Amino acid sequence: MRNSYTADYEMLKRSVLHEMSGKEMLTRREAHFWKLHDHLNEVIKFSDTKALAVITIFGAAIIFFFTYLSHYFEQIQKHTTVSFIVIATILSGLASIYFSFKCVSPRFAPIKNLSPIYFRHISQGYSLFPDFWEKTNEILAEEDALAREIAFQVKVLSGIAEKKFIDIAWSVRFLISTILLGVLSAISIYLMS
Repeated sequence: MRNSYTADYEMLKRSVLHEMSGKEMLTRREAHFWKLHDHLNEVIKFSDTKALAVITIFGAAIIFFFTYLSHYFEQIQKHTTVSFIVIATILSGLASIYFSFKCVSPRFAPIKNLSPIYFRHISQGYSLFPDFWEKTNEILAEEDALAREIAFQVKVLSGIAEKKFIDIAWSVRFLISTILLGVLSAISIYLMS
């Protein structure tokens, strides 16, 4: 499913390319920046997909935990070591879920210099369409302006991608520790019964 940012970006890109088709093709630098921009969008989508997979795994694990292991709660409470392992498993799982949700939550670049190719700047910075249209035409008229705007977006997306990958890395680390602690918990519960 495509998000609104991707749809807005694709529509704007087609519009810019159509506008330029009567004049000249993209310069090599502009094409390079568009390629980087597309790649970073794919990197961001990939990290979001991983985060949603982690959330799905934990959703299934929670259902399993409460469905099949609920009758062991009293026995777990009687054994301090087993209780500690189960609590550590739960805390590790919560940390993984936290970082997954942090990864998929939207991130926005601050509005400083208005960019006519960044969706948030377009929606919040240009209250009237003629203002937006004028700025877009200015960019298309200048030699290096479009490349500069695309490069700005590449910079913004790079920061977003980096933050998302840090979050998903922590999420996966906590997922692995949750799995290991979960196995240890299961073995402890099995030996206890």
